[in-house]
Parts: sequence; C-alpha cells; structure tokens
Amino acid sequence: MESTGEVDFNSPARACTEDYLHWDLSPEQIQLKSDEVIAKYKNVWDAVGSLDLDGVTFNNTVKALADMETECDSQVQILGFFKYVSPSKEVRTASTDAAYKIQEFIDVSMRKDVYQRILALAMKVDEDSLTAEDKRYVHMRLGVSIQDIQDKMKFSSKYINNLRSHITKTGTYKGSPGGLWIEAKGFKTYADFALRSNMVRSANKVSIFLDELTHKLKPLGDEESPKAKRTCQLKEYFPLEVVTQGLLDIFQDLLGLSFSLVHGAPVWHPDVTLYCVTDRSCGQTVGQFYLDLLTREGKYTERYVGGYYVAGYCVPLQPGCLLSDGSRQKAVAAIVTNFNKPTANTSLLTHQDVKTFFHEFGHVMHYLCAQVDYAVFSAFHVEKDFVEAPSQMLVNWVWEKEPLQRISKHYKTGAPIPDDLLDKLIKSHPAIARRELLANIELAKLDQRLHTHPESLGVLPSQGSTLDAQYYGYLWSEVLAMDMFYSRFKQEGIMNPKVGLDYRNCILKPGGSKNAKEMLRNFLGREPNQDAFLQSKGLKVSTCSDRRSRSRCWRKD
Repeated sequence: MESTGEVDFNSPARACTEDYLHWDLSPEQIQLKSDEVIAKYKNVWDAVGSLDLDGVTFNNTVKALADMETECDSQVQILGFFKYVSPSKEVRTASTDAAYKIQEFIDVSMRKDVYQRILALAMKVDEDSLTAEDKRYVHMRLGVSIQDIQDKMKFSSKYINNLRSHITKTGTYKGSPGGLWIEAKGFKTYADFALRSNMVRSANKVSIFLDELTHKLKPLGDEESPKAKRTCQLKEYFPLEVVTQGLLDIFQDLLGLSFSLVHGAPVWHPDVTLYCVTDRSCGQTVGQFYLDLLTREGKYTERYVGGYYVAGYCVPLQPGCLLSDGSRQKAVAAIVTNFNKPTANTSLLTHQDVKTFFHEFGHVMHYLCAQVDYAVFSAFHVEKDFVEAPSQMLVNWVWEKEPLQRISKHYKTGAPIPDDLLDKLIKSHPAIARRELLANIELAKLDQRLHTHPESLGVLPSQGSTLDAQYYGYLWSEVLAMDMFYSRFKQEGIMNPKVGLDYRNCILKPGGSKNAKEMLRNFLGREPNQDAFLQSKGLKVSTCSDRRSRSRCWRKD
C-alpha cells in the first residue's frame, strides 16, 4: 500500500468487528457485567484447580487460563475505564465500584490448586511441543522455568517434593501477572522481591545504577532550567488539529502504518474520535485507537503518580492476541488528556502539552503494534523498568526541527514557527529539567531505602505502595529510550522508514513475549549503555583516571 504522506480523514474505515467494547452501559449493566466477569474467573479457576494431577494437559490448564484472560481482559478494562471519562456521575461511580470489586476478588483468589496443576504440567510436558511464548507463560505463572524444573527433577526428587510441600502448607505469594508466586525465599529485602522480574533484577543493581548516574551528572551542578519566556509565542503555533495531523503523519510514515478516521463510530462523548490502523505493506488491520483530548466536567484531572506529574493516559482497552479459535483479536487503546477547550475556534497547546501527546502516542503504538499469542504479553506487560522506554523515545521528535515544522502552524496566519524561535527551543533541550533530574535520582534512592532498610527511616516497608521500589524505573527507561533514539534514529535519520520498521519489529512487535534486553540487543546490535542519555543532558565524554568511570569522565558540554 503506497504512502500518501497524510492521515486519511475521508476513508470508509469502520470500527473493527472484533471490537467488543460498548460505551452505552448503564450503572446496572456495569454491576451485572462485573459479577459475570468474577463468575467467569471463578469457574475457570475451579475447573483447572479440580483436575486430577495426572490428567493435566496443555489445553485443559494453560490454554484454558489464557482463553479466560483474553475474554475477561477487555471487559475488566472497559468496566474500569468509565470512571475516568464517562459524562455520567452515576456511571463513573459504578465503574469505580466495579473495578474495586474485581481487583479485590483477584487479589484474594491466589489459587494454590491452580498453581499445582500448572506445576504438574511443567514436570511432564515435552518442551519441544511448546512455543517460546508457551514456555514464557508457564514461567510467568510458576516463577520458574519448565527447563529448570525438569533439570532439577533429573537430579533431585527432593526439590519437587519440597516445592509441593511448601505450596500445600503455605500457599503462594502474589506478584506475578498471574497472581501466583513461590515463597519469597532467597530475597534479602522486599525491594529485591519487588524487582525480581525487572531488567535490573535486584536492589543492589538499582543502587549501582543510581550512584553511577549521580557521579556522572555532577558536572551539571544545580543549574536552573531556562524559564519558558517563549511559552505564549510557541502556543500560537501549536493548534490541536495541526499537532494531531502532524503527529499522525509522522508516525504512520515512520512505522509503515496508515491511520484512517472512523466516521460515526460509537464513542463515550462527542469530543472523542476513533482511528483505524492498518499495515501499509499488506493492508491488514493492526488495531484502533481513540483520542479523548479535551477537558470537560467529570473527566479525570491531572495528578502526581509516584512523584511524577501525569498529564495524560494511554489506556489499554482490548489486547491484541490470539482468540480461542486461533483468530487474532485486534488491539484497541485510548489516549485521554485534559487539553484546554477551544478558544477562537481552536485549542492551543503548550510545548509541554505536545510532549504529553507524543509520549502517550508512544504507548499507543507499543500496544497496537505488539503481535503476541497471549493477552498477558500484550505490550504493557514488559519489565516494569522498560515499559516507559517506547513512549519516552517518541518524545524526542518534539525537539527536532523537521518534526516540529510538521506539527506546527500559526493558528491565525498559518505561518511556520520563525527559525530563531525554533532554534532557541531546540537549543534549550539539554538544559531542561536538569535540577529535576538530580532531584529524581535522590527520590529514587529514598524509595530504594524505604524498601530495603525501612527501619533506618523509622517506618514499616510499604509493600504494595504506589512506588513499590519502582521509582528508579522512569530514569532507567529514559536511559534506554535515549540509547535507541541517538544510536539508530539520530545517526541513520529521524524519519528513516527502515529504522522505523526495525524499531517496530524489534521493540514494539514482541510486546512482553521476549526479555527487554533481547529486544534492545536486536535493535541496537549491542548491549545498551548510558552514553546517549548523558549526552542528551549536555555532557560529553573525555578521558580521565577516575576508576569509577573506567577511564572515562563526563564533562559539561
């Protein structure tokens, strides 16, 4: 399918037939559907948990659970989504209650009988009969790989007997996406337990990461970020409709996709629009996304989450994965922001608003482009310290001249941003948020201390808190995002469709079906490093004799 270079606003695109989301639910229907979802969970768990241990098969355990998750995931998402966006207070209240009730049921339903059946399967299944994603699913459910279980069985029946005995006596720990976990044995601190499935794996590695960043960023000092004296001037060049069309044009060209506005689509508010996404190479539908961008009464408000300012959300609504009959369900997501209502016939965005839009659209592309078998491996189910990397990377385009020119136009005259204003904006990038960066490192260290040595702070470990030892993850993800952008896009062309397709295939397409390190190696051709991140903050490398820097020092550029 040949590129037109523009978003198609006049195509006959329709809502995906696989889209089972409904936006006209009453409070009573939300209540009823939440009860149905809980009953579905319970029925499948009961069926799996009651199987004879000798009679477990892949189909009556793993496939049964995976099919249930695919069916229920969309319903759970939509029932909880109304509380953010519905114009009706009654619907928002019902949505809040339903989301709480479902989550509470899942949290208290950690079924050791289900765990035992998956373990029984892992002990006898022929690994060669399973796909890599099948094995990863079992690993996720058990907290240990099939290969490890079968290898240890060859040498020690005591290992399995102890494992079975522990499950029988104490149950399991929550924490994995499946809600099941073996005893938190061998973890020195709660932070180590909380980080076990992240890229870093341990609190000690987080500590090393933060200490190294602190040392390398010292040359920046406490320099203030430049004041946004040009904010009002810039705002005049970012009318919402121009930014939206420019953003969509950029990323459909870069990623080999086509976006088409779906006319007359059922939505939850008249301000909402729906776009259908197709693959340009074959015309196949990839998924759909909603844009709910303008503020209104009753809609969620911006807030701080885990110490970070959240001005928008990407909400996953329907995972792209295989259905029980082997057909593929299309992914559906939504961007929800609170941009100002139009004045003078248009809504004007600040540059910060534009950054938010690009960031959330990065999440949308991650969610829609993932091609996985299991719902639990849809895009956001990657390591927690990697999930922000794809969205953080797309923000780089709002600091580059060509993309800025494509997403801007004076709202009255249609004139482009003057070159001097554009150059000043781009040059300000390295200095933006330097002080905030150093402050966030200190807050990440405090979060780690809270979950490793809480007694030193005079508090109890905040297990299950908002931070949960994950604060460092935003910084970790940003390091990876900068490495991907500077090492491939900046060097080979920020609008290079070949690099864009590599990014889509290596980073977005696998979703959570592969380890992040493997995906990064495939895209970068090497192990990731911090060099691009440090350069983006205004530092340059030079030789020195400091052992901590391994004969490399970072100095202010």
